[in-house]
Amino acid sequence: ETEYAQMAALINAHVHLENMNTQTTNVNAADDELLRYVRYLTSQIRELYYLDFTDENFQIPFALHIQNLILRLRNNIQIDNPIKETIRDTSPFLYDVAVFIMQSICEKYNITAQVSDNEFTFIVIHLALEVERQKQNDNLIKTVLYLPKYLGLEKDLPNKIFSRFEDTVKIVAVVSFEEDINKYDYDLLISFVNVTIPINKRFVKINPILKQSDYAEL
Repeated sequence: ETEYAQMAALINAHVHLENMNTQTTNVNAADDELLRYVRYLTSQIRELYYLDFTDENFQIPFALHIQNLILRLRNNIQIDNPIKETIRDTSPFLYDVAVFIMQSICEKYNITAQVSDNEFTFIVIHLALEVERQKQNDNLIKTVLYLPKYLGLEKDLPNKIFSRFEDTVKIVAVVSFEEDINKYDYDLLISFVNVTIPINKRFVKINPILKQSDYAEL
């Protein structure tokens, strides 16, 4: 049952990345201490290695990995990573970061067991995927949707826009009030109503019910 719960938490964490928090996964109150430790650990990595792993979308799945890692080390459970040699050779810098992480974990949780190379490279994979995700996000157009609540359109339009342009835009916020627009850092503003407040970003007005001309304009 514990393994099912952990699998469900990992799946949930990756399916709902945009809305994920400690309540949407099975990281319960008993694991708050672990999450605090992961936040401390990623802050240390940022100071020492100038890598930013402080996004909660990374931290919660990584906390789950550490939780399972500790369980394996304390019970001498071995799992094989078939690409460990490739990972070690192609990502030496991240491998050094993984060594730092493992040393910190063992010290924090008083683990004296021998750590296999498999475990180091599993950590490298987590780090490498997050680095790649950040690179992809840097190339996306940060977009705010200003959608006043009307007949549920504010719920339908974000999904339609994201499904069409998921490789191009990152929706950073969906707001219902004009005064909330400039609370966010964005490149593009989309709305089906006119905007009266001053904005210095690109603005595209669409129809409440999207047409092909709207997609073409976007």
